[in-house]
Amino acid sequence: MMTITEQHLNLISLNVRGLRNKEKRDAIFRWCNYQKVDILLLQETNWTDNILKIIKNEWIGHCYFCNGTNHSRGVAILISKTFSLPITVTNVFYDCDGRAVMINVIVNHCKLCIVNIYAPTERKNREQFFKKIADWIQEKRHLQYDLIIGGDFNSVLCTQKDVKGNKNNYYKTPIRLKFLVKQFDLCDKRKYNPEKRQFTWRNLLLNVASRLDYWLIHNHLKSKVIIVDIRPAIRCDHNAISIKLKLGDTQKGPGYWKLNNKVLNDYYYKRQIKNIVGNIEKENVNFGDK
Repeated sequence: MMTITEQHLNLISLNVRGLRNKEKRDAIFRWCNYQKVDILLLQETNWTDNILKIIKNEWIGHCYFCNGTNHSRGVAILISKTFSLPITVTNVFYDCDGRAVMINVIVNHCKLCIVNIYAPTERKNREQFFKKIADWIQEKRHLQYDLIIGGDFNSVLCTQKDVKGNKNNYYKTPIRLKFLVKQFDLCDKRKYNPEKRQFTWRNLLLNVASRLDYWLIHNHLKSKVIIVDIRPAIRCDHNAISIKLKLGDTQKGPGYWKLNNKVLNDYYYKRQIKNIVGNIEKENVNFGDK
């Protein structure tokens, strides 16, 4: 007997605000493993080439880096070794400024282009950044791969829903980000209650908050989204964002058939079995006579 099981992909994105300290890395990696992450997107790692070998020994799985300096920028995409689905990384591309890394992957026959970004904090630089990212994605992404962009955008998409306590020009949505969303037919897959206000960053006084971290996914993937969530993270000033996708069904089996012993004491069940056996005996007798 064949049974159908769903296959899931769990992605988590987190701005770690520096991850050069080993004690902090160990804590973050343990937290991520506890979240059962399949693919992890990190921003503001502050990693440099001289510690990459150490990182690869500490993280159990594949690592793809785009480094900045030891005090700014840096992004990474980490794939867990415990990931149960077959995955093939077909291409990896890096932004030389340490603000973006892209992988084209095939997961369970689904083709995905996963982009991790860390946008500039300076508003005047974000327009140029999003234009550059759009051109970069257009050039590097395979057209048959569905696009998923996650990370710290340092921008909000809706000032009414995504900002609390301060609505100055810093939070004005960059025009180029709007163009990017339209150009690649993306959507902001919020949590199931789209009217609920949720934030991923708060200041120390807790009187200013904003949703700077989110997922932009191709509209084709909307039906595959199981859940989108914001999760408290440890030792970071940002919350983590997660998204779980259904990547298709697979068949398992054949399995073992087990008899429920209670039916052997059921009067009507025993009578029906006796009738079936009796009918089969009669059919065999008649068949033998012919």
